[in-house]
Amino acid sequence: MAIILAGSHVDGFLLTRILGLLNKTQRRHQQLVAQESVYWVLRKAAEDARAEAERATGTLQPTLQKGITLHHVKFHYGQKTIFKDLNIEIPINSFTVVMGPSGAGKSTLLDLLCGLVEPKSGEVQIDGISLHDINLRQWRHMIGYVSQDTILLHDTVMNNILVGEPVLTAADAERALRQAGAWDFVSALPEGLQTVVGERGGLLSGGQRQRIAIARALAHSPSFLILDEPTSALDPESERTICETLQKLAKDLTVIAVSHQPAVINAADRVFILSNGVAEPLSQVAHMNNELSS
Repeated sequence: MAIILAGSHVDGFLLTRILGLLNKTQRRHQQLVAQESVYWVLRKAAEDARAEAERATGTLQPTLQKGITLHHVKFHYGQKTIFKDLNIEIPINSFTVVMGPSGAGKSTLLDLLCGLVEPKSGEVQIDGISLHDINLRQWRHMIGYVSQDTILLHDTVMNNILVGEPVLTAADAERALRQAGAWDFVSALPEGLQTVVGERGGLLSGGQRQRIAIARALAHSPSFLILDEPTSALDPESERTICETLQKLAKDLTVIAVSHQPAVINAADRVFILSNGVAEPLSQVAHMNNELSS
């Protein structure tokens, strides 16, 4: 272009202006190229999100008066088989523990129970009704969930329990704390329910933090309590207290916990080991103790 311009005797002023415009055009082109790649990335992300969007299939009102059954469940991620024939029965008002090696499907099992994923075949049944036919929003409101990582806000005990539930009251917080075996220590705090727990609950012990996390899960009066490694970071005394709490809760709630801790396993009514895509029930905890020691 410069050769053509020079041959046309274009004066220096115009040449400078044209070169400036060409430079601006080149930069704009580079920006468009970069933005185009971002556009396609965003478009693919949007398409993937739409493909993975949860489908509201069920309309039936859930109940939990008999129990939960996983019946011949098969599940896989891509080419990786997680469950090839999973069969588990969880009676109401019972304490069930599930254990297994890493990658055996413990988290996937919890996702199936919450309706976050669906079996490729087989069924998850609630009181004999397929979870596929049940209103998932209503079912999840019947679930209390305690994650492996106890996350507390730098806020009061009450706000940590009632977080995300504007219709609940201080009475609900107190009831949940009593159920979780935490009311005695909370009521003894300088400001009771209004005591600030510190950054990530740092002003409380590990056992106290876990009991508040359990109280948070109980605040909306669930029927089904799910816990992921509830005592993995606790000292033996705190672990014993949590296990006793879970046993008491199982008199009125259906409780399932993922755990490898012998104390939790000994406290359970039923124990299942996930391995090779199936669940093996253990009828006697003594058998489990022998396996753990071998």
